[in-house]
Amino acid sequence: MAYARYKQKCAICKTNMVEMFSARQFPICSPCQMKRINQEIKDPKFKKFFDIGQDLYEKSSFLRNIKEAYLRYDSLTEKQTEAFLKAVEDVKKPREVKEPKPIEFDVPIDSNISMRAQRVAKKAATAAKKVAKAAKLAEDKKGKDEE
Repeated sequence: MAYARYKQKCAICKTNMVEMFSARQFPICSPCQMKRINQEIKDPKFKKFFDIGQDLYEKSSFLRNIKEAYLRYDSLTEKQTEAFLKAVEDVKKPREVKEPKPIEFDVPIDSNISMRAQRVAKKAATAAKKVAKAAKLAEDKKGKDEE
């Protein structure tokens, strides 16, 4: 997820602060936007589509924006509906964030050497690993071709 660049007061209520990600973004807080999107939906198909629960709308500004777009234009594109469904799943079950594996270096790095020398040693170690991996893949491919 993108990180907020700055905070700005809500343009409607002028009391709550809104995290802004872009200068083009309209500053509207969650309670004010919830007031806007809590309108009656007449189409039964979309009424069922947007019936996901108030708490999910409060968590995700993307879901609020999609519903607000529907209320404004009375329709959604296929990509918008797919993105909405995917976002609902992501809000219900957040994705697991994988921790990056620490890189093991063959060259011992001490605090006695300079920062530049440490970077050069790390680059050399990763380059050596890449070469070894490429050689192993080439051998495996050669062995499969001979069979």
